[in-house]
Amino acid sequence: MPQFESGDVTWDLDFTALSSDARSLAQRAVEGHTATEYDIVTALTSWLQANYRYSLEIGHVQPGVDAVDQFLFADKKGYCEQFATAATLMLRSLGIPARLATGYSTGTYDPVLNQSVVRERDAHAWVEVFFPNDGWVPVDPSPGFAGLPATRFPDRWAASGIARLIPHLTIGAAPAILASAGFLGVIPPAIAIALVFVLAYAWLRRRLVRRRRRAAEPPGSSDLLDLYDRLQKRSGRRRAPPETPLEYWGLMQDAPDEAVLEEVTQAVNEGAYAGRWPKRERVRELAERLS
Repeated sequence: MPQFESGDVTWDLDFTALSSDARSLAQRAVEGHTATEYDIVTALTSWLQANYRYSLEIGHVQPGVDAVDQFLFADKKGYCEQFATAATLMLRSLGIPARLATGYSTGTYDPVLNQSVVRERDAHAWVEVFFPNDGWVPVDPSPGFAGLPATRFPDRWAASGIARLIPHLTIGAAPAILASAGFLGVIPPAIAIALVFVLAYAWLRRRLVRRRRRAAEPPGSSDLLDLYDRLQKRSGRRRAPPETPLEYWGLMQDAPDEAVLEEVTQAVNEGAYAGRWPKRERVRELAERLS
């Protein structure tokens, strides 16, 4: 059997070709940053995040218009699929091996269940870029990952609203509170008061469990993770689901608060993989250094 050689590789990218305008735009976006594949990828990602807006409110693709062109030149806003698709094709047009990846983010952490709850709204899209020495590396061109608005989930909104009211409820106030919510017309007062007590008990029990779990956590761990989350928001790009903290840091070395992000990343890495979490005083020092 003849041996396969690198010269045997052929490229057939017509089915993913960009328009000439989009190719020119990709070249302008990375101008002055083409020394290495890494420079090209980071330049294009930063350019997309700086010049396009994350939004769930986008129009339909116009007849005869390429979807990527509409995103790049007309809408100039979109959600993760638009950002990831455009970045994938623009990188390919620049000779960078890239592919579109879809999946889910880590969801919402539930301290009572001590696990992350992943819902359909946590679906996400990002890019994977092939680096010869590192394989396929995830890159997220979206300017931060934003879940669907809470108003899309009225059941969760209502539950959180009731939870905020419970600490202020008394037996005398219960009918007034429920009346304002429109419940008294269908729930007798005695049952309404009983319902308040049930909700209050559930809320207090949840608080107690949360406090116990927090007390059992290593000192500084929750503070550090809160700070890490703040830094991701400030940088304009959240860590993609498959990225380790160090992989995320490798793609964010030009981010604001770079020095703090590096130290926090190292601390998160040591805490997550070695169990060595910093003290709260150390986390407070890092937080005070934010510009």
